[in-house]
This record gives sequence, structure tokens and C-alpha cells, in this order.
Amino acid sequence: MIEIKEYFTENASPRIANRLVKEIINKAQLLLETPFAGQKDPFLEFKNQDFRYLIFKNYKLVYRVENQDLIKIYEVFDCRQDPEKIENISK
Repeated sequence: MIEIKEYFTENASPRIANRLVKEIINKAQLLLETPFAGQKDPFLEFKNQDFRYLIFKNYKLVYRVENQDLIKIYEVFDCRQDPEKIENISK
């Protein structure tokens, strides 16, 4: 998410960058109440890790429910990229 903030700070404005980051964080916080709200990510099925995603504007929040107390966000992916690039996320 640091790259997203830096990009929008340089190419738009710090205000827009901060607002976008805050909105992404707010979207991620929805997972605290409904961790399985996101769909399974078809581009990551080959990893057999039950990766899920939520869409927010042009971004995909890729996450896994690790256990009852832990939801880990692996990537905030810009959907304007080649979707196969998502396969490179680490586990």
C-alpha cells in the first residue's frame, strides 16, 4: 500500500493519496465482521490456500483467513494490471 500512496502523492496530491489509503483500510476492516465475505480468487486456486478477495475501486484486496483470530492481507492489487501478475504473491 506504500507504493499506492507514493504514486498518488506524486501524480495527484497527498490529500487524494491519504483518502485512498484510508478507504482501503476501511474496506479491509469489514473483514473483521465478515471474514468470508470475499470471493475465492480464481487466479490463486492453484496454490490451494483459499485466497479470497474484495474489490475496492480499481483494487483487489487479496487475503486469507488464517484462523479464527487472524485475517492476513497479502496484496492490494491494482486490477488495471495483467491479472496473471497476481500469481506472484507470496504465501
